Amino acid sequence: MKIGWASCFLPVRSGLAYYSSKFASFLNELGTVLNIDTQSVTFSKAIAVAEKCDIVFYNVGNDPQTNANTYKLALKIPGIPILHEFVLTDLVLSMCTNYNDTVASLWYSAGELGKRVAREYLETGTIDKFIFPLFERVVDSNLATVVHSEYAKKRILLSRPNCKVAVVPHPVLKTCPTKSEENLIGIFGWISPYKKVELALEAFQQVKDKIGAKLILAGEIVSKSWFLSLKEKGLLKDVTITGWIDDDTFNKLLSKVKVGIVLRHPTGGEASGITLELMSRGKVVIVNDSGWFSELPRDVVVHIDPGEGELERLKGAICTLLSNRKLICSIGTNALDYVREFHSVSKWVKGIEKAISLAIEKRTPFTPTPPLVHFTEDDLLPKLARELGKSVVDLGIGNDSEVIDALVETVNWFNGSVENSNPGF
Repeated sequence: MKIGWASCFLPVRSGLAYYSSKFASFLNELGTVLNIDTQSVTFSKAIAVAEKCDIVFYNVGNDPQTNANTYKLALKIPGIPILHEFVLTDLVLSMCTNYNDTVASLWYSAGELGKRVAREYLETGTIDKFIFPLFERVVDSNLATVVHSEYAKKRILLSRPNCKVAVVPHPVLKTCPTKSEENLIGIFGWISPYKKVELALEAFQQVKDKIGAKLILAGEIVSKSWFLSLKEKGLLKDVTITGWIDDDTFNKLLSKVKVGIVLRHPTGGEASGITLELMSRGKVVIVNDSGWFSELPRDVVVHIDPGEGELERLKGAICTLLSNRKLICSIGTNALDYVREFHSVSKWVKGIEKAISLAIEKRTPFTPTPPLVHFTEDDLLPKLARELGKSVVDLGIGNDSEVIDALVETVNWFNGSVENSNPGF
């Protein structure tokens, strides 16, 4: 079997490029792997290589600079996209060259509501990408989809209930406990507002003197103006900042820290390679109780709820861990064992193999959602119900959502009675 592996590769500075460069070769036990570097070859060359393959995997993330060509190829030749996150809004909208393209893209994913959102986006330049993740077209165009979390699978199936989705664990190359530097905290990877770096810095500044903590920021700064504002607020005092560093130095720093902080909410269902790398070294990681992170057992990481009171919870977690050697050793050991059991390369290869089997099965034809109930076309209430129902389906909102309850109450209010039964959402 010839397996195509379409992606950006190192030296591109991205976690996705690292993933593809480090792990694709392990698929040689399933067949001959043909790497398709969509960043360095022409599109026609990429198509030619993909057409020679029995199956092609497309590694897709949300960054337009590094993922656009892979995404285009995935729409051209059906295969298996690996969605490293299900939020593709930046990527998809970056490829819209005019008004009609933008409206068409959002309509495809969110129906009539999408058209209205497209017009608002074109006027304001803003869109809630977690509500409108725009993964639908690439999922529809392919044979099956791979994700790294049950959270991502659930979200995709809410919008595309008949598509095939395989959850494959994010792999880790090796596991080995490493000696930590006393009270050293680390934040790694892309240093950006999305990862709540400002919150983590604020917590550190408030507890560092009390517990003798040190902090290192290791990774590329995504916004110089934002980072300058952190300095002006005094949040970078006593913080070691590396900027982008090579792999060897990066790995040495991962090995030195005692505690890692990896915060993000909401999430696009992505598994955090940084979190797994820290865990594979026996480190304790503080994470938000959100998305893939919520799927990690309670005894292998420290979960803190996002939202109101998060700063106090983070401060409490840092102080508790750095003042309790027994606790930190216990969680670190559990983390190491967990990664060994569930995130090995062999588990990943088996997951990819299952995804291939899933892709070659006969696909169930997609059936549009039938009308909710039969009413005359000129009845205002059923018109409202139909429009709300279509939007609910387009947005992938599940039956257990509070949104459904609110919509039902609204329709019942229009009907003159809050006692009426659920009209079919």
